[in-house]
Amino acid sequence: MNKKPTYAELEKSKEELVQALQDAEAKAQRFSLEIPALIHTLHAITKNQGLASTAQAVFDVCKKKVGATAGYVALLNADGVENEVLFLDSGGLPCTVDPNLPMPIRGLRSEAYLNATVVYENDFSSSKWMKYMPKGHVRLDNVMFAPLVLDGKAVGLLGMANKNGNFNDHDVWIATLFGEIASVALRNARSFDQHRRVEEEMEFLIEELKEKNKELERFIYTISHDLKSPIITIKGFLGLLEQDVARGDIDRMRADIGRIRNAAEKMQHLLEDLLKLSKIGGSVDALDEVPFKDIVNEATNTVAGRLQERKPTIEITSDLPSVYGEVSRIRGAIENLIDNAAKFMGDQPNPIIEIGVQQNGDETIFYIRDNGIGIESEYHEKVFGLFDKLDQNTEGTGIGLTIVKKTIEKHGGRIWIESEGTGKGTTFCFTLPGRTEAMKRRVK
Repeated sequence: MNKKPTYAELEKSKEELVQALQDAEAKAQRFSLEIPALIHTLHAITKNQGLASTAQAVFDVCKKKVGATAGYVALLNADGVENEVLFLDSGGLPCTVDPNLPMPIRGLRSEAYLNATVVYENDFSSSKWMKYMPKGHVRLDNVMFAPLVLDGKAVGLLGMANKNGNFNDHDVWIATLFGEIASVALRNARSFDQHRRVEEEMEFLIEELKEKNKELERFIYTISHDLKSPIITIKGFLGLLEQDVARGDIDRMRADIGRIRNAAEKMQHLLEDLLKLSKIGGSVDALDEVPFKDIVNEATNTVAGRLQERKPTIEITSDLPSVYGEVSRIRGAIENLIDNAAKFMGDQPNPIIEIGVQQNGDETIFYIRDNGIGIESEYHEKVFGLFDKLDQNTEGTGIGLTIVKKTIEKHGGRIWIESEGTGKGTTFCFTLPGRTEAMKRRVK
């Protein structure tokens, strides 16, 4: 028999939930406050025509935002084997390294170049990267490298070091955006005769940042609304529970505790999905080449509970190729798509989920097809929006397909929907690179 929670335990849970809400609101507000500075920097760097002055303008703001005290901006040389430092800020620490010595692409910075993503190390002096430090180098407590990417290739680095504290995922987000900004600035400095095109790219980035700001605002709205709703429920039923305890009404006490538990679980699911979404776009874990069929098999096992509810026939084609990427994230996206297909079968008497692949010229297209309720064409893009649930009465947080889309795009792919409308079933089509395509995209 399960032990009933005491009133003190319920009060403690309530306080923890309120604190979680406050922390989440503070985090969302902090992200939102970065947007004006980023937009201001975008406008400011367009006024700098010199490459060094442009790079330093980006570096100075990024360094301040992440709290670093030292760093540099460097570009790949013509041979693509060494860094050429545009300028270096030692943070006032002594450095006796000969500035004419080559800076080969090795150590932690090679990871940033190879994967074209932000990397960091918070205990550099004890890390495996320390062996690459030349004698007389500035002391490094922690480091972070953000690649400058042009046309899909990392062509330089924005390096940050010696933060008072540890680099974190928020710093990765900031460095990624400033790396993108610096990349555009580099293109501008190298190709002034293409100024009009660069201006268009700037405007595109500004619009993209505005869209990110809108997403952050929706984060704040959801946190303040969707999280406050279960907290109000919990507070209300805690009061009723107190009355039922006083009356000794066991049945009512059990009903109150059940409602409190359901509200807490709703908050937990929403917070877990928000955490998953926040991690996409951050530092990437190890990349592996894995047969897609293995990913599908693992995903179907994970969502076996949902599949057991509707008992659809699962058809998996035998010609699935291998994919290259962060396996856990790809598997999470496939789990979401399979779960989604089973959830929206409607009253289909013979539910079928087909998982396969097809070729369109040189492009490999994966698909997950169902014969469920279908989606009208005007909603094919909307379903990928943050918190955009077509039916607010269905279970879920409205974040799942957003996570799927961002995961696929993070790996250099794209995703779209094919459906003839209501009652016609839905096909989610997406692309994922194999190892060769991924390396072409990520390696200089």
